[in-house]
Amino acid sequence: MAQVLVPYCRVADFDAATGTCAAPFWGPHQGVLPPLTMVDASLIAAGIISLWAIGFIIRQARRAGQS
Repeated sequence: MAQVLVPYCRVADFDAATGTCAAPFWGPHQGVLPPLTMVDASLIAAGIISLWAIGFIIRQARRAGQS
């Protein structure tokens, strides 16, 4: 995957009155999520599925107990 560069501006260099930056610079794009390997993503997915399964089992046990 190609690296994406985006313009940045330090707060000290930004002029709010004009909306311009005195010294812009380019840097790598900071995504919302960090890059994950397939192993990491699989572990996270397994954890989420496990929690949902435990919740389902507890729900079914409560329903069986009320009958």
